[in-house]
Amino acid sequence: MAEGAYYISNEMLEGLKLLRKTSKPNEVVFATLSTSRLIPAFAGNTVVWGHWAMSVDLNERRDWYTKLFNNYQDWDDENRARQFWGSGIEYVFADSQLKKSIERDPMKWFVILRDADEVFRNEKVVIYRHRTS
Repeated sequence: MAEGAYYISNEMLEGLKLLRKTSKPNEVVFATLSTSRLIPAFAGNTVVWGHWAMSVDLNERRDWYTKLFNNYQDWDDENRARQFWGSGIEYVFADSQLKKSIERDPMKWFVILRDADEVFRNEKVVIYRHRTS
């Protein structure tokens, strides 16, 4: 069963409410595939991983993500942050696997998240917002 298919936790709902309150619909949110299907409905934002029928570039997006986070990547390469944020992403909604990935291997995310501020945290969700210059 897909995670969150029939139930949204209170913690996730709090994060979605924060997005709805503080962001604009055209601001892109990066999240897991399963969470990405909820964000447009509950917060109104555009997401990187949209519904499969609307993601004409799904394969290209997967290739982009794989190249950005593959195991042979130079984790200190600032070009990774430019590619990530340069794709239009304004928020990272980290829950479930994404939150665990960031906590388990912070070096993969360091160069990217150092350009962001943590704007929300609870037991299950952390939201980062890109810090624009």
